[in-house]
Amino acid sequence: MSYRRKLSYLELSVVNRACTIMSSSLDVPKVFDRFVTELRKIIDINWAAVALAENDELHFLTVFSSTGSSWKVPDRMSINGTATEWVILHKKPLVEADVLKETQFVTAVPYRQQGIHSVANLPLIAKTRAIGSLIIASCQPDAYGPKETGFLKQVATQITLPIENSKLYAEMKELARIDDLTGLFNRRAFDEVMINEINRQIRYGGVFSLIILDLDSFKTFNDKQGHPAGDDVLRKIGSAIKNSIRNADQAFRYGGDEFAIILPTTGTDAALLVAERIRKKIASRLAAVHIPVTASLGLATWPVNGTTANNIVAAADTALYLAKQNGRNRCQRA
Repeated sequence: MSYRRKLSYLELSVVNRACTIMSSSLDVPKVFDRFVTELRKIIDINWAAVALAENDELHFLTVFSSTGSSWKVPDRMSINGTATEWVILHKKPLVEADVLKETQFVTAVPYRQQGIHSVANLPLIAKTRAIGSLIIASCQPDAYGPKETGFLKQVATQITLPIENSKLYAEMKELARIDDLTGLFNRRAFDEVMINEINRQIRYGGVFSLIILDLDSFKTFNDKQGHPAGDDVLRKIGSAIKNSIRNADQAFRYGGDEFAIILPTTGTDAALLVAERIRKKIASRLAAVHIPVTASLGLATWPVNGTTANNIVAAADTALYLAKQNGRNRCQRA
């Protein structure tokens, strides 16, 4: 769309205030509602989002909705067949006047379910590279003509840098919580998640379980075969754990050859089944390559075995010690 005009004084004021809001924090989701509120002084908005392209997926960085939303942060979906894919490819805005009447994109059904009619898709272009789109939607048909599209194009141009900075900040923050060797979360992340999980279960009255896993005979193997072979074992353990748990569960390299798994909304009996599944997968995977290492696992459940993070960790540690004492390569509940 090649629409050019000078913005009015009111429009310039809104653009400046909105972009100032967006630039005020590296945490874009935190300020996005205020940003959209400012834009609503000029144009009709019932739903808005920032969708970033990551390989062949769209990642919803932030979402605003006054009508409910089919997508939430941090949802992901295939980029194929979406308007974001189109605007990234063509590097220009795309407006759908009424998705109830005509659309070529796979997002039509969710929009219709939300009562959305008009959708404006604005590319976010950092230097010469399109990184995603700003999506603005209305429950009214034909809400975004050339005037509104020109205004939104100005906005998208000015918020791309803050969004890219926010993305880089989030990536750096995430890397600081990831163990390089295994790809699991690290001890720092574990401490954060434990506190968050306790607070969440206090709020909603649920339970969660913690598994602490320690490798049997790993030190002997590491001393004999060397650190590269030991590192390879740790990578295999990380992979085995990830393949044995749900998406909602979180696994951590707790330290050395010790690992931890937090199982939200999971009681003791169910957690014991998960622990046994992990133990068997590790035993079979390492035995298949003739590595004489197994795993012992101890588990505890909040709030049955304690009400603080330290209590739960101590209970799981004690159970792990008993598993070691009782012959290793086994699971023990607190």
